[in-house]
Parts: sequence; C-alpha cells; structure tokens
Amino acid sequence: MDIRMPMLDGVAATAEICRRTRAKVLVLTTYDLDDHVYRAPRAGPAVSC
Repeated sequence: MDIRMPMLDGVAATAEICRRTRAKVLVLTTYDLDDHVYRAPRAGPAVSC
C-alpha cells in the first residue's frame, strides 16, 4: 500500500480493507512525514516500514 495515491490515500484504503476483511496490509513509503508514519498503523492491522 502506498501512502499517497490518487482518489483514496493509503491510510484510508488500509482502513477500508481492514474494515471489510481480516487482511493485513504492509505500508511502504518514501515520505518522511511523521503524520504518515503515525496514521498508517492506526488505520488497522498494518505493518509500517
């Protein structure tokens, strides 16, 4: 999952996937903004790198 995508960002997409399924989502990003790093794991069962 990419953090920044058109239409639906990766955090929102992760939250939606986790709401609908039991899937785990791996979030990878080259962005070094703290907001992205802290928001991604809160979206659901994700692993942030």
